[in-house]
Amino acid sequence: MKNVAIEWPFMTPSTPEMISPKPEPTSGPNQTPDQPTLLPRYLALAYAALIVYASLHPFTGWRDPGVSPFLFLDAAWPRYWTVFDLLINVLAYLPLGFLLALTLRRLPGRWLPALAALLLGAAISFALECLQTWLPSRVPSNVDLASNSLGS
Repeated sequence: MKNVAIEWPFMTPSTPEMISPKPEPTSGPNQTPDQPTLLPRYLALAYAALIVYASLHPFTGWRDPGVSPFLFLDAAWPRYWTVFDLLINVLAYLPLGFLLALTLRRLPGRWLPALAALLLGAAISFALECLQTWLPSRVPSNVDLASNSLGS
């Protein structure tokens, strides 16, 4: 019977590769671990496009009602609302806020990426609520703006 020497990885290394292994790329053949991945950015853009589509659908019947697009900001509490509607508005913007925060994670500070994601989500919601003024089948609402901003 022949004696065979077995080297375990936790024993004294005999090759340079065992001493300091090279870091494996995270996303592609030319990407090092220090480079940020662009996936959260693309997902945030795609999800924002989905929110724009859902908020402005149907895209027909645009008209000028002759009122300011900011009129909804000063409006009273809507006559018809449900808890379900509020929850859906919050939950619809949660993934957007998460993806925006991931995209902006290189900003300095612990809370700055989350704050920037909140402000960007609120700005998107504000723009869409203003645009809904010109769609007869959509009703802009300050409660929708608040719940969408809370979600992001």
